[in-house]
Amino acid sequence: MLQSGFYGQPVKIRYWLAQTILFVVALLINKSLLFPIIGLDVVYIAGALILSPIQAYPKWELLIVMLIVPFIMNVFQFWVIDQFIKDPMHSLQVQGYKAMGDSAEENYIYSHSSTFSSAESNDQERT
Repeated sequence: MLQSGFYGQPVKIRYWLAQTILFVVALLINKSLLFPIIGLDVVYIAGALILSPIQAYPKWELLIVMLIVPFIMNVFQFWVIDQFIKDPMHSLQVQGYKAMGDSAEENYIYSHSSTFSSAESNDQERT
């Protein structure tokens, strides 16, 4: 069974390649689902409305349409796919939360209990 973000110790190319293929397949599915939507008149009208304030500046319009919007959309797309394929326990362990309770939420609350209690005591001292 693949564990997202773990490639073996030492790193095994087979694990990395399997996860990369999974990521690329998810990207291809995403692109193929979005392709028909791009041709809709609603998208064209929305784009024209959004870009209408800068129509007098074609270089700025080109910059937004060709660089800024695709960059933002790709970052969002990669983040969404990563949320689906990553192992939530692995990300908590990377952040420094080790398995102490039954669930990741309990681990997070347990690891921050001293922070929460000290914040509460500070609030009580102020009143």
